[in-house]
Amino acid sequence: MEYFYNQNKNYGYYDQPTHPTGQVMAGAAMILGIAALSTCMTFYLPIVLGCIGGILALLSKGFDRKLSGSAKVGLLCSVGGIAVSLILTAVNIIYLVNNPEVLLDFGRQTDQTMQQVYGQSSEMLFGDSYENMMRQLIEFFPQ
Repeated sequence: MEYFYNQNKNYGYYDQPTHPTGQVMAGAAMILGIAALSTCMTFYLPIVLGCIGGILALLSKGFDRKLSGSAKVGLLCSVGGIAVSLILTAVNIIYLVNNPEVLLDFGRQTDQTMQQVYGQSSEMLFGDSYENMMRQLIEFFPQ
């Protein structure tokens, strides 16, 4: 009798803990979203990280009706990182277009740095000085 009693038990095996569906992707989306926010002073990096994080956040939903909490945070941080990066880039472009003397100063400083570091002028290296390149850029954008 005792033999039949122990036969139905699976000794050595136990119930494996399982993650809810999409939790790994939601966690990765949250990490990528936070990385997109923290690198918003650059241009390309938050856009790449934010897009991947947003896609992972949306994919982590699966067939459920709602996003999990970490997926929501990942999506919000991803969109926020992309938005802040684009806003900062637009503000910088508007500032430089409205203040052409900043570009000319940058060109002069770059020419001086090239002369000090490499011992050659930027005209020798590139065929034109940075100051002239900045002047051409200013002429490209009408005031």
